[in-house]
Amino acid sequence: MGCNSSLISQKFDPLAEYEDTWFNPKRGEDPLDKLLVWCSPEVLVAKKDYNMPVFNVEIVNGQIDTWQGSKVTFGQKGANKEGVAFNIMMFPQGNNCKRVQFSGELKDKDGQVKLWRVPVDIPAEDEGWVHVDKLDFLRCDKLPTLKFKVSIKKEDANTLITTPEDTKNLNMWHHDFKLSNGEKAVIVYKQRTGNTKCLMWFPGRNDTFSHPHFANRLLEAGFDLYVIEHRKQGRSLIGCSSKEFELSSHTENFREYLEEHNKVFDFAFNDKPYEKCVLYAHSTGGLEAALYMREGNWRNAINALILNSPFLDFGQGGPIEKLLDSMDNALPLLQFIPGAGETRMIETPGKKANAFGLNIWAQYDVDLRCRNFITERMTLGYLSAVGKMHEELAQKKKEWTDDPKKACKVPTLLLWTDGDTCLDGSELQNVVGGISHDVEIKFIPNCRHDMLLNYTKEDNDKVMDTIFDFINTALTKKFAT
Repeated sequence: MGCNSSLISQKFDPLAEYEDTWFNPKRGEDPLDKLLVWCSPEVLVAKKDYNMPVFNVEIVNGQIDTWQGSKVTFGQKGANKEGVAFNIMMFPQGNNCKRVQFSGELKDKDGQVKLWRVPVDIPAEDEGWVHVDKLDFLRCDKLPTLKFKVSIKKEDANTLITTPEDTKNLNMWHHDFKLSNGEKAVIVYKQRTGNTKCLMWFPGRNDTFSHPHFANRLLEAGFDLYVIEHRKQGRSLIGCSSKEFELSSHTENFREYLEEHNKVFDFAFNDKPYEKCVLYAHSTGGLEAALYMREGNWRNAINALILNSPFLDFGQGGPIEKLLDSMDNALPLLQFIPGAGETRMIETPGKKANAFGLNIWAQYDVDLRCRNFITERMTLGYLSAVGKMHEELAQKKKEWTDDPKKACKVPTLLLWTDGDTCLDGSELQNVVGGISHDVEIKFIPNCRHDMLLNYTKEDNDKVMDTIFDFINTALTKKFAT
């Protein structure tokens, strides 16, 4: 099987978009050191029985004035960040930052609110995790007797969990193909002689494959790997215009992706007669996988499904979630408002370096031509399309609850974490019944939204072990398709 290079000439340079921001995308120039901060209860308590203490953390002279730049807030109310116990911060190595300041509010015995500040020296990298004993007074509202422990760890800018060398050594192949509407999609894949199983990978929104650590384990376990980076996603963006880059992962109809999803299965199965097939999906890719399990040409070839923090629910809570849930119904009315069409962004367009994404780059080898952390914003059309998929999931769950014989029985693993700042993972188990009735739910604490790109290698290993334990059991099951 031949492979075509997807490295075509750029119409514009995405890396140049970061000019005049705090971020330099050329690794090694203006390097960013990292500070990991971990806040956890001193004794094991069920998460539902307590809430995180509220406090701020800021790198003195860090100068990256954005969340997960040089500052974070723990216990931030009214957001998915509220329960997050693990955070990362960045600061320019050239600033010679020496201190980190913790601050917050406490009520004294008379009920008066007092401000507090605790400056702490940033430890040396070789010190590893350091307990900040000056913060042992921290408590939470829900369980005031519970004590918390805060630890910090410095990582040098050159310390990466996966390196450019790891990506180079993996040497994945690329195959580009033109879609019926003239757009491009890219298959990124790796085969090994003798492998009889395959894993199909659906990335998330504004995502690209940057997981050589997982690819190597798959290959060793007898799996070939096929990643489909569909239109407006990942490597398919290479060669796009500035406007196209802004609209990374924009869609108004998830069914359009069935074309390239079918093509990646055609590409794989027309080359090798695989005995077993696993479908893996992350975030928005989880919605795409749910649709493929219902309507894809190769759905009956799938023996197991893995969902890594799937976007099955908006998870914002309160009036914001209600608004997002109704977006598919509201969008037709918005058409009559000038500038409020499908591609209208819900945030002000423009250049704004996204620390949430760039701190992944700070720990992993991520190609910034393939993930837009500078001009990309969610669009009304995308949110409307997501709402429609959520409604279909709910309808399918009801249909299968009324008649369980109709339900899909493909073994499914649902992974979720309390470190997810995008979704409320605890709500996902309420809707996954619209995908399969054979679901194993696994909670792993302190992970990122992408639970295979975590803050530590050790957490990556926990997630990978969980996935392979599931696969080893799931592929022995027999079920009616």
